[in-house]
Amino acid sequence: MPNDKLAKQEAFTLIELIIVITIIGLLTSVLALDFRGAQDRQELGTLADQSLAMMQQTRAEVVAGKVQDVPAVEDDGVAILVPLCEGVYFEVGATPQLASGLYDAAAGGCTDLTATDYGLSTGDAEVSGIFVDGASYSEVWALYAPPAGDFYLDGEEGDLEVLFGHAVSEELAATLFVSNLTGQAVISSGAVEAASSAVAE
Repeated sequence: MPNDKLAKQEAFTLIELIIVITIIGLLTSVLALDFRGAQDRQELGTLADQSLAMMQQTRAEVVAGKVQDVPAVEDDGVAILVPLCEGVYFEVGATPQLASGLYDAAAGGCTDLTATDYGLSTGDAEVSGIFVDGASYSEVWALYAPPAGDFYLDGEEGDLEVLFGHAVSEELAATLFVSNLTGQAVISSGAVEAASSAVAE
């Protein structure tokens, strides 16, 4: 008889097993949600970082004197080297694209603008808003013009704010600021509230 008593004490009851399984299930769901949040933050950070890198790379190429062969209009058939404007094409609801065009020194601007897929892999992160000096836009060509890499917004003037958001985790945000005066681009997290409130006023 003493051995039967000892065997009964070592076993788990059904309630104890249900409680343990419930706790394991809760911990698993919390970890899965946290992993998804980390993945969403990574996608948004990647989009913002790659957009900043694109802006910096294109400015460096413009300052270095990147040119394009343009077929000559004259009879001699010699190609003309035309300086390039380069930058980024931003559109709300889309992934930023590499932008380029020919620099027209006489007009002081960029012409023949084209956007090319840069190969950004950003999951559900995208451009959620575009502001130039507080005014909202659905798209903008943010370019650097030769020879000094001056910042040039096609048809607009002012500081540029590009808001990045995430379709799944809507509370996540990052902002790319580009100064009209210096052309410098920086990324800020959590600046969406300030930009949104400035537009609302």
